[in-house]
Amino acid sequence: MVAINGFAVSADRGALGITTFTVPGTSVQLPVRADVAPLLIGFARDFHERVERLDPASCWGYAYRAVRGSSSPSFHAAGIAVDLNAPRHPLGARGTFSSRQAAEVRRLAGHYGLRWGGDYQRRADEMHVEVILGHRQALERVTALGGASSSAGAHGPSSPRELPQQYEAFVAGSAPGSRVLRRGRAGDDVAFVQRWNGVADDGRFGPATEAAVRRYQAAQGLTADGVVGPLTWSRMGVRVPTS
Repeated sequence: MVAINGFAVSADRGALGITTFTVPGTSVQLPVRADVAPLLIGFARDFHERVERLDPASCWGYAYRAVRGSSSPSFHAAGIAVDLNAPRHPLGARGTFSSRQAAEVRRLAGHYGLRWGGDYQRRADEMHVEVILGHRQALERVTALGGASSSAGAHGPSSPRELPQQYEAFVAGSAPGSRVLRRGRAGDDVAFVQRWNGVADDGRFGPATEAAVRRYQAAQGLTADGVVGPLTWSRMGVRVPTS
Protein backbone atom coordinates (compact mmCIF):
# COMPACT_ATOMS: atom_id res chain seq x y z
CA MET A 1 0.00 0.00 0.00
CA VAL A 2 1.33 3.43 -0.93
CA ALA A 3 1.98 5.66 2.07
CA ILE A 4 3.51 9.04 2.86
CA ASN A 5 5.40 9.20 6.18
CA GLY A 6 3.33 6.26 7.42
CA PHE A 7 -0.02 7.74 6.28
CA ALA A 8 -1.81 5.59 3.72
CA VAL A 9 -2.80 7.05 0.35
CA SER A 10 -6.19 5.98 -0.94
CA ALA A 11 -9.19 7.01 -3.00
CA ASP A 12 -11.34 5.50 -0.22
CA ARG A 13 -12.11 8.39 2.12
CA GLY A 14 -13.61 6.09 4.72
CA ALA A 15 -10.52 3.91 4.93
CA LEU A 16 -8.41 6.97 5.72
CA GLY A 17 -10.84 8.43 8.22
CA ILE A 18 -11.39 11.55 6.12
CA THR A 19 -13.87 13.84 7.89
CA THR A 20 -14.98 17.36 7.00
CA PHE A 21 -14.25 19.85 9.77
CA THR A 22 -15.35 23.46 10.09
CA VAL A 23 -12.47 25.76 11.01
CA PRO A 24 -13.53 27.41 14.30
CA GLY A 25 -14.59 31.02 13.87
CA THR A 26 -15.17 30.62 10.12
CA SER A 27 -17.46 28.92 7.62
CA VAL A 28 -14.47 27.20 5.99
CA GLN A 29 -14.85 23.43 5.72
CA LEU A 30 -11.80 21.22 5.23
CA PRO A 31 -11.80 17.45 4.69
CA VAL A 32 -8.76 15.90 6.41
CA ARG A 33 -7.82 12.78 8.34
CA ALA A 34 -9.62 12.81 11.68
CA ASP A 35 -6.62 11.61 13.68
CA VAL A 36 -4.44 14.58 12.66
CA ALA A 37 -7.25 17.13 12.32
CA PRO A 38 -6.09 18.97 15.48
CA LEU A 39 -2.86 19.81 13.68
CA LEU A 40 -4.31 20.96 10.37
CA ILE A 41 -7.52 22.54 11.63
CA GLY A 42 -5.71 24.15 14.54
CA PHE A 43 -3.23 25.68 12.12
CA ALA A 44 -6.05 26.92 9.85
CA ARG A 45 -7.85 28.50 12.82
CA ASP A 46 -4.69 30.32 13.96
CA PHE A 47 -3.84 31.31 10.38
CA HIS A 48 -7.28 32.93 10.10
CA GLU A 49 -6.80 34.78 13.38
CA ARG A 50 -3.15 35.78 13.08
CA VAL A 51 -2.13 35.85 9.42
CA GLU A 52 -5.07 36.57 7.11
CA ARG A 53 -8.77 35.87 6.95
CA LEU A 54 -9.73 32.63 5.26
CA ASP A 55 -11.82 32.64 2.09
CA PRO A 56 -14.28 29.70 2.21
CA ALA A 57 -14.14 29.34 -1.58
CA SER A 58 -10.33 29.08 -1.69
CA CYS A 59 -9.40 26.53 0.98
CA TRP A 60 -8.97 22.82 0.23
CA GLY A 61 -8.07 19.60 1.99
CA TYR A 62 -8.19 15.93 0.96
CA ALA A 63 -7.96 15.19 -2.76
CA TYR A 64 -6.91 11.91 -4.31
CA ARG A 65 -4.36 13.19 -6.82
CA ALA A 66 -0.68 13.37 -7.67
CA VAL A 67 1.65 16.31 -7.09
CA ARG A 68 1.12 18.72 -9.97
CA GLY A 69 3.54 17.91 -12.77
CA SER A 70 4.51 14.59 -11.16
CA SER A 71 3.34 11.01 -10.80
CA SER A 72 4.05 10.97 -7.07
CA PRO A 73 1.02 11.07 -4.75
CA SER A 74 0.27 14.41 -3.15
CA PHE A 75 0.10 14.79 0.63
CA HIS A 76 -3.52 15.75 -0.09
CA ALA A 77 -4.12 12.15 -1.23
CA ALA A 78 -3.33 10.97 2.30
CA GLY A 79 -5.52 13.63 3.90
CA ILE A 80 -2.57 15.27 5.65
CA ALA A 81 -2.40 18.64 3.85
CA VAL A 82 -4.47 21.76 3.32
CA ASP A 83 -4.28 24.70 0.93
CA LEU A 84 -5.40 28.07 2.31
CA ASN A 85 -6.45 31.10 0.26
CA ALA A 86 -5.04 29.47 -2.85
CA PRO A 87 -5.57 32.27 -5.42
CA ARG A 88 -3.70 34.76 -3.22
CA HIS A 89 -0.71 32.42 -2.98
CA PRO A 90 -0.42 30.68 -6.37
CA LEU A 91 1.81 27.68 -6.96
CA GLY A 92 5.34 28.74 -7.88
CA ALA A 93 5.05 32.30 -6.55
CA ARG A 94 7.27 33.56 -3.74
CA GLY A 95 6.77 36.59 -1.53
CA THR A 96 2.97 36.44 -1.50
CA PHE A 97 3.06 37.06 2.25
CA SER A 98 4.67 40.00 4.02
CA SER A 99 7.81 39.20 6.02
CA ARG A 100 5.77 39.42 9.23
CA GLN A 101 3.12 37.06 7.87
CA ALA A 102 5.70 34.58 6.59
CA ALA A 103 7.40 34.51 9.99
CA GLU A 104 4.07 33.81 11.67
CA VAL A 105 3.19 31.05 9.17
CA ARG A 106 6.55 29.38 9.92
CA ARG A 107 6.01 29.72 13.66
CA LEU A 108 2.54 28.20 13.49
CA ALA A 109 3.69 25.40 11.17
CA GLY A 110 6.44 24.49 13.63
CA HIS A 111 4.01 24.51 16.53
CA TYR A 112 1.68 22.05 14.79
CA GLY A 113 4.36 19.80 13.27
CA LEU A 114 3.71 20.97 9.71
CA ARG A 115 5.89 21.97 6.77
CA TRP A 116 5.04 25.15 4.87
CA GLY A 117 5.25 25.01 1.08
CA GLY A 118 6.79 28.47 1.07
CA ASP A 119 9.98 26.85 2.35
CA TYR A 120 10.25 24.39 -0.53
CA GLN A 121 13.67 24.75 -2.12
CA ARG A 122 12.47 24.19 -5.70
CA ARG A 123 8.90 25.19 -6.52
CA ALA A 124 7.30 27.35 -3.85
CA ASP A 125 3.74 26.52 -2.76
CA GLU A 126 2.85 29.23 -0.27
CA MET A 127 -0.83 28.22 -0.03
CA HIS A 128 0.15 24.78 1.26
CA VAL A 129 0.95 23.15 4.61
CA GLU A 130 1.37 19.43 5.27
CA VAL A 131 1.98 17.08 8.18
CA ILE A 132 5.69 16.34 7.98
CA LEU A 133 5.92 14.15 11.09
CA GLY A 134 5.63 10.39 10.81
CA HIS A 135 2.27 8.91 11.79
CA ARG A 136 3.22 7.98 15.33
CA GLN A 137 4.99 11.26 15.97
CA ALA A 138 2.05 13.21 14.57
CA LEU A 139 -0.32 11.48 16.98
CA GLU A 140 2.10 12.26 19.80
CA ARG A 141 2.00 15.93 18.76
CA VAL A 142 -1.82 15.80 18.82
CA THR A 143 -1.66 14.44 22.38
CA ALA A 144 0.89 17.08 23.41
CA LEU A 145 -1.40 19.81 22.10
CA GLY A 146 -4.33 18.49 24.10
CA GLY A 147 -6.06 16.21 21.61
CA ALA A 148 -8.77 17.22 19.18
CA SER A 149 -10.71 19.39 21.68
CA SER A 150 -12.17 22.41 19.92
CA SER A 151 -10.29 21.84 16.69
CA ALA A 152 -13.10 19.66 15.38
CA GLY A 153 -15.98 21.71 14.04
CA ALA A 154 -19.62 20.90 13.60
CA HIS A 155 -18.98 18.40 10.80
CA GLY A 156 -16.49 16.18 12.58
CA PRO A 157 -15.89 14.19 15.78
CA SER A 158 -14.37 15.76 18.89
CA SER A 159 -11.63 13.19 19.31
CA PRO A 160 -9.13 11.47 16.97
CA ARG A 161 -10.34 8.34 15.19
CA GLU A 162 -8.32 5.17 15.59
CA LEU A 163 -7.49 3.67 12.20
CA PRO A 164 -6.94 -0.02 11.41
CA GLN A 165 -3.57 -1.40 12.42
CA GLN A 166 -2.37 -1.79 8.82
CA TYR A 167 -2.17 2.00 8.50
CA GLU A 168 0.24 2.29 11.44
CA ALA A 169 3.27 1.98 9.13
CA PHE A 170 5.69 4.39 10.81
CA VAL A 171 8.61 2.58 12.43
CA ALA A 172 9.77 4.00 15.75
CA GLY A 173 13.35 5.13 16.17
CA SER A 174 15.38 8.20 16.97
CA ALA A 175 12.98 11.09 17.45
CA PRO A 176 13.58 14.33 15.51
CA GLY A 177 15.53 16.75 17.66
CA SER A 178 16.89 14.10 20.03
CA ARG A 179 20.44 14.31 18.68
CA VAL A 180 22.75 16.21 16.35
CA LEU A 181 22.78 14.80 12.82
CA ARG A 182 25.69 14.82 10.41
CA ARG A 183 27.01 12.68 7.58
CA GLY A 184 27.13 9.01 8.56
CA ARG A 185 24.10 9.06 10.86
CA ALA A 186 21.06 6.89 10.17
CA GLY A 187 17.56 6.61 11.56
CA ASP A 188 14.03 7.95 11.53
CA ASP A 189 15.21 11.44 12.47
CA VAL A 190 17.41 11.46 9.36
CA ALA A 191 14.39 10.44 7.26
CA PHE A 192 12.46 13.36 8.80
CA VAL A 193 15.17 15.79 7.71
CA GLN A 194 15.21 14.23 4.24
CA ARG A 195 11.43 14.58 3.86
CA TRP A 196 11.60 18.18 5.07
CA ASN A 197 14.21 19.00 2.45
CA GLY A 198 12.65 17.04 -0.39
CA VAL A 199 15.28 14.34 -0.87
CA ALA A 200 14.89 10.56 -0.85
CA ASP A 201 14.02 9.49 2.70
CA ASP A 202 16.13 6.36 3.04
CA GLY A 203 17.16 7.30 6.59
CA ARG A 204 20.87 7.51 5.77
CA PHE A 205 22.67 10.84 6.07
CA GLY A 206 24.86 10.91 2.97
CA PRO A 207 26.22 13.57 0.60
CA ALA A 208 22.83 14.39 -0.97
CA THR A 209 21.24 14.93 2.44
CA GLU A 210 24.17 17.06 3.60
CA ALA A 211 23.92 19.22 0.47
CA ALA A 212 20.17 19.65 0.99
CA VAL A 213 20.71 20.65 4.63
CA ARG A 214 23.34 23.18 3.58
CA ARG A 215 20.91 24.73 1.08
CA TYR A 216 18.18 24.92 3.70
CA GLN A 217 20.50 26.47 6.28
CA ALA A 218 21.71 29.09 3.81
CA ALA A 219 18.12 29.96 2.88
CA GLN A 220 17.29 30.35 6.58
CA GLY A 221 20.30 32.56 7.33
CA LEU A 222 22.03 29.88 9.41
CA THR A 223 25.62 28.68 9.21
CA ALA A 224 25.56 26.32 6.23
CA ASP A 225 27.66 23.53 7.74
CA GLY A 226 25.39 20.62 6.80
CA VAL A 227 25.03 19.61 10.46
CA VAL A 228 21.53 19.46 11.95
CA GLY A 229 21.95 20.92 15.42
CA PRO A 230 19.55 22.74 17.77
CA LEU A 231 19.17 25.86 15.62
CA THR A 232 18.44 23.91 12.45
CA TRP A 233 16.04 21.61 14.28
CA SER A 234 14.26 24.65 15.67
CA ARG A 235 13.81 26.15 12.20
CA MET A 236 12.19 22.90 11.13
CA GLY A 237 9.67 23.27 13.96
CA VAL A 238 11.15 20.56 16.17
CA ARG A 239 11.31 21.11 19.91
CA VAL A 240 14.81 20.23 21.13
CA PRO A 241 15.22 18.84 24.66
CA THR A 242 17.02 21.27 26.96
CA SER A 243 18.61 18.64 29.12
